[in-house]
Amino acid sequence: MELRAYRPGDEADLVACWNRALPRDQVSLRRFIDTTLLDQNFCEEGLIEARDQGVLKGFVHAVAGPGASPSPGKEGWICALAVEPGSRRRGVASELLTRAEAFLARRGCARALVSPYPSGYYYPGVPLGRYPGSREVFERRGYRVQAMAVAMDLPLVDYEVPAEVSRWRGELEGQGWRFGAISPPWYVPLIRLCESFSEDWAATARAALRRDLDPRRIQVAVLGDALGGFAMFGGFDRSADRFGPMGVHRDLRRSGLGTVLLHETLREMASQALHVAWFLWTGEEDAAARIYRRAGFQVTRRFAIYERALG
Repeated sequence: MELRAYRPGDEADLVACWNRALPRDQVSLRRFIDTTLLDQNFCEEGLIEARDQGVLKGFVHAVAGPGASPSPGKEGWICALAVEPGSRRRGVASELLTRAEAFLARRGCARALVSPYPSGYYYPGVPLGRYPGSREVFERRGYRVQAMAVAMDLPLVDYEVPAEVSRWRGELEGQGWRFGAISPPWYVPLIRLCESFSEDWAATARAALRRDLDPRRIQVAVLGDALGGFAMFGGFDRSADRFGPMGVHRDLRRSGLGTVLLHETLREMASQALHVAWFLWTGEEDAAARIYRRAGFQVTRRFAIYERALG
């Protein structure tokens, strides 16, 4: 097989190959372009194709962090690996990963992660229970599980704010807190609060505000001239029913703000006739997961996040 980097014009082939290889996780051409080709760190050399007499049989997409200088903690990501069924067990996946790891090493990465790439991911790890043998591909190459992640969903058809949450909101409003849709004075405070969590949250918020996302899709909690927390939906992948991110200032956790913001956002989603709220990942035992479970979210998928040192 010929292994080569992406070339303009390969887009339809790549999407068709993905959908043959991963039939339970179909992607559209638009989503592939948004998530892969238009990513700020996209590099043609990191999107490696395996072709047999010109026909695409598989590909891997690797992304390196900014800059080319090596550092002990610099990360790279394997964002996608797809080999069509008829070409499996022929060493194609292994060779694609060899090329992807070499690309990341050249870009100064000390380790590779599969695959919670902060700027945009299709799924946050290797899906469990969907594609037999997918975990073995990585484990044979020395990848080890770093963490487990879960996706969660909540039906909204019969949603209503719990009475207990309404009472908490009233108590917080009695303390001076105000809840509602974001407005321009809170754009910069929102970015700063997101930056305290991660730069990818800040990038998500910036992108949403730049494209004039409906302000009701970003709910905020304000006290005087301070922004205490936020929750949003519709900020990822053009998916209106995708919830998140959500964050509360670290000094205000356990105050009830996060629960109230979560339910304010779910109420707004239901009012816009959305039938489900979903997000792709959190740690199954994280504090956030406990909040989501209390709100009625249920685990719908599990993922293994793998990592390997690059030497």
